[in-house]
Amino acid sequence: MERKLIKQGGGGYTIYLPKKWIDEKGLKEGDKIEISEEEGFLVIGGVSNKENTIEIVLNDENKGNIKNILTHVYRRGFNKIFLRDVNLDLIREVKRITSDLLLGFEVTEQTNNFCILENISEPSGEKYDVILRKIFFTIKDSFDLILNNYKEYESTYRELEEMKNSSVKMILFCRRMLMKEKYSKNIVFNWELLTFLSHIQKTIFYLYKQVYENKIKEDKDISKMIEKSGEHFEFVQKAFYEKDLVYLEKLHKSSVKYAYNEILELISKSKGKKSVVLAYLKELLRLIKTAGSPVRSMLINY
Repeated sequence: MERKLIKQGGGGYTIYLPKKWIDEKGLKEGDKIEISEEEGFLVIGGVSNKENTIEIVLNDENKGNIKNILTHVYRRGFNKIFLRDVNLDLIREVKRITSDLLLGFEVTEQTNNFCILENISEPSGEKYDVILRKIFFTIKDSFDLILNNYKEYESTYRELEEMKNSSVKMILFCRRMLMKEKYSKNIVFNWELLTFLSHIQKTIFYLYKQVYENKIKEDKDISKMIEKSGEHFEFVQKAFYEKDLVYLEKLHKSSVKYAYNEILELISKSKGKKSVVLAYLKELLRLIKTAGSPVRSMLINY
């Protein structure tokens, strides 16, 4: 969209803002908007004066999918969610999902067949970078936990489950901020990165779930591939925060050796449940390699 500059007194300039955008935000004369500069672009943001609510009527077809419904509505940026035709059992499930996944939301009103979820303590979009960094560190800590406590099956599994749930909750919040505030100058690449971080964290958990449920003993092959997966993830993390493409070149070189060759040889020679764990490690190495793609795109200008 292009707009012509209109010269004003004192050397300043004005532009016309699209009426459609003004109407969608519910703005009027005298309202304040926010303007920020990001890599040579001026980003204009307006806080909507419209109540950002949605009403969902539940039925036999969608009640079993309540978790996906709530998480998708949440990340779309709605601040108030009305749920109709719910029973007490479903309300209990809604409360659990809200507590586990919807950062800043709580059930604020309920009857026998109706409840309201509302944003009452959500962090501001300014916390996006802080929370994204926490996601990276949680994933890195997950690798360290497995390497240092592989044989502590029960405690390691429970701790990894908590890490997974924490990461998923933070990733949902970051996606919500991207949709709600258009916070990032690289919204598409940030969304893509968050997707890979989610898959990586979940794959770590389900990998160890196989170890836990089948009491698969640690051996040098599994330990080596877990260690290499952690190293590869650290390449992505350092590339992103140090803004250095050299780490992605190291990732590529190491991935050719381990993700595309050595892990395949190990799988072909393995037997029983060990093959399943190695298959998860192969997928983990692939996901980490692919996570470097949005990072590379964001670093092209550096």
